[in-house]
Amino acid sequence: MMNIPIITNIFRSRERARLRRMMRGFRLLKQSGQLAKISNIKEALTNTVIEQCQDRLSQHIFGAGTGMGEQVIRQYLLLRIGGTSLNKSILLYEGKANASSKLIHPMPREWQTKLEEHGIRVAKFRSSLLWKCYVLLLIAYGLTTFFKHIYTNFLAVIKLERVEPDSKHAYFLSISKGNLPNRNKAGKSYDILSWYYERMGSGSAINNLYHGVISVSDSTLIDGVGIKYRSSPIPPISDLSSLLFVIWGLKAIGLSFLDFLRGRWWHAFILHEATLAAMVRLQKPEKLAQDYLFNNSNWFYRPLWTYDAEKLGARILFYFYSTNVEQFRRSDGNKGVTYGWQAASWPHYLVWDNYQVSFLRNEVGSRAQVSVVGTIWFNSNDKELPPLPANTIAVFDVQPIRDSLFQALGADSEYYTPHTTNQFLIDIYEVLAESNFNLALKCKRNIGKLLHPKYEKLVGEMSSSLNLVLIEPEVSASHVIENCCAVISIPFTSTALLGKDQNKPSIYYDPNGFIQKNKTDAHGVELLSGKDELRQWLKTLTLSKHESAINIGFDVKHDI
Repeated sequence: MMNIPIITNIFRSRERARLRRMMRGFRLLKQSGQLAKISNIKEALTNTVIEQCQDRLSQHIFGAGTGMGEQVIRQYLLLRIGGTSLNKSILLYEGKANASSKLIHPMPREWQTKLEEHGIRVAKFRSSLLWKCYVLLLIAYGLTTFFKHIYTNFLAVIKLERVEPDSKHAYFLSISKGNLPNRNKAGKSYDILSWYYERMGSGSAINNLYHGVISVSDSTLIDGVGIKYRSSPIPPISDLSSLLFVIWGLKAIGLSFLDFLRGRWWHAFILHEATLAAMVRLQKPEKLAQDYLFNNSNWFYRPLWTYDAEKLGARILFYFYSTNVEQFRRSDGNKGVTYGWQAASWPHYLVWDNYQVSFLRNEVGSRAQVSVVGTIWFNSNDKELPPLPANTIAVFDVQPIRDSLFQALGADSEYYTPHTTNQFLIDIYEVLAESNFNLALKCKRNIGKLLHPKYEKLVGEMSSSLNLVLIEPEVSASHVIENCCAVISIPFTSTALLGKDQNKPSIYYDPNGFIQKNKTDAHGVELLSGKDELRQWLKTLTLSKHESAINIGFDVKHDI
């Protein structure tokens, strides 16, 4: 791509100015004690009913989801325009240079009204204009999806890309290569597919496990169960029903566009999703999966097509790969806001324990089925651990990201920042060294340049220590825990529960006493605060024989 220095510098200058204004907005919210403002707004939007679309939903568009149509629209709004982009728009508004500034963001009038109720002046004309332009783009997206599926259906009809009936399969959505089976030397893999088959699928005559991870060869799990790639959870239509799909699409496109011209934007807004739902509706039931598995990477939007899949006999399962999904109670007694759940409509949740059941019942009510299935594996890798002494304790933190990125998340507290995570590591390192323990530190993932430089500097200096081993992020947390004598986790990551599951002593450690000690929030795991409590806990562990002197190797007086 051509690089014109003057134009490039102008864009970079404007982006830096936006970033400074955003960060100023965050500082002003913090200084005025209003860090929860963004979370409160998003919770209000979660519960804001789109009244103008009620009783005006086309069954031709929404199919089996018509009865939940307004809720589907609300969920899709949160997904499309209620994420980080909205957070940034609010921060830009809060960092305004003068009192006449207004927030500009593409959104329907119900959302504009709700933001004004929270004290935000909205540029209604410009926001409405942007909203109409955005919906037009979604019409184009829907058209692209429609014609793409006409093409794949045609290939299936002429048998160039045929998908044979296979009702005894499960399909896993929103996963990556690290979530596929990858056995270590001990023959163990802690991935979600292996977990599903061992815990849920082995007795249900499942033949194949499908996924959408590209560039991965097909393989076999156990008992001849295939692990196969399929680009879409919805197979192409390979019979005359493909003509019905074309007829459906032409009518849906015309209806969506005409309604858009009349100010009824919701059919055009959901056209892409409606196209996928129509593909399922016209599908032979035996071609659909027995189970479709979604995870908490996206908790509030249930795809429209899943309502039709469920009607045709498929199970829609929502599993948690982590327990760190809710806000914690702070030491002052206040609890953060967890938005989105009140609008969720998943029919069946798979959870770790009864504490998670209580959380879900409080958020979504009693309408959904909730099954306690124990710890749920997610990631696996065949990378081997370095040799670890018997007196090694596994330590799991949450890596802090750069300030500008963290502030754009709209968090209502500053917990996962270097102020906490650096002190977390320093305290644990010092206390373990005093008691002649080794420390195996595993970061959650490799986030590259997103990593906060203060944290990166500290870990870099600690890496030269004799009693600290850095574990590569790709290594399974369960594999690390297997080879350690105890577990220390930052609140409230799920590694503490993985430790309990393996009968290892396991605690949460809060270095600054920011979090209120609460059994429910901690899922029954003990929460310690301060080095004295950490020392007392270490005394309860059974020590292995090891050398009495360990060289600390770096200066722990660090800027956090």
